[in-house]
Amino acid sequence: MDAPPTLHTRRLTLRPIAADDVTGLHEMFSDAETMRFWDRPPTRDIEETKTRLNWSVTSPPQAHVMFAIVRSADQRMIGLVNYFARQPWNQRLEIGYMAHRSVWRTGVMGEALPPFLDYCFDGLQTHRIEATIEPDNGASRGIARSMGFVCEGGPMRDRLRNGDSYRSLMMYGLLESDWRKLRAGIKDIG
Repeated sequence: MDAPPTLHTRRLTLRPIAADDVTGLHEMFSDAETMRFWDRPPTRDIEETKTRLNWSVTSPPQAHVMFAIVRSADQRMIGLVNYFARQPWNQRLEIGYMAHRSVWRTGVMGEALPPFLDYCFDGLQTHRIEATIEPDNGASRGIARSMGFVCEGGPMRDRLRNGDSYRSLMMYGLLESDWRKLRAGIKDIG
């Protein structure tokens, strides 16, 4: 498998995360509000963030890759997108995304996700992309819908364990054919 590419938008660069991204990642991973809907609790210190980062950096790209979302103007890490649970035999994977609180509601994720989804469909030969989202995470559900994801079910009760609690999740799915229609400006997807 080829190394994951660096992707560019008008304002952003998406590149595979590196060990020296620990400070930017820690700004997000240590913030309880940013981590509220993530699949892990906030990190307690930078060492815990380094451990999580190392897992992502050393994971085989056949299964998982995290991309840093970097603002091109100042090279500041302001978010991340990742794919995981990739099943090439089913041409399916799951994605996650997170933005630094300072850029919430500025369109960063709406700009970052299209080239990332293009890469997942084209570069990884994916047919279906899934996102599991907590019912109360209205912002993430809205982003998913704007990218053409369709809510297919849920809540799936106690689907995720985060710390000492269980979380219920909604299942969102995006098929390659629907993504192509959306990118072409065709409105009748799903």
